[in-house]
Amino acid sequence: MTQTIAHNKPLTALDVCDRCGAQAYVRVLLLDSNDRPGELKFCGHHGRLHARALAKVAIDIQDESPQRAAATALVAAIAGSGPVLPEPQDKGRGPKRGWFS
Repeated sequence: MTQTIAHNKPLTALDVCDRCGAQAYVRVLLLDSNDRPGELKFCGHHGRLHARALAKVAIDIQDESPQRAAATALVAAIAGSGPVLPEPQDKGRGPKRGWFS
């Protein structure tokens, strides 16, 4: 018998990565060999690092990483369907060279 796991609650600062102990942004739902539910939590780094392997065995992946939200906003802004991002600020470190200068 397969059980359903409800994971609608958001991850909080109390949820930590099972690999390094940093704040968890990714929850992976799994079933063990006896079809009992379980979960693993990962920080954004370890979630991305193990994403391919986890996708093969997970029954669900909840990703709340801020990097994912920022990338989605950037793609939407470029496509013209999202918010306009502010211009980078000059902090007296020379000429502006874009977001990553």
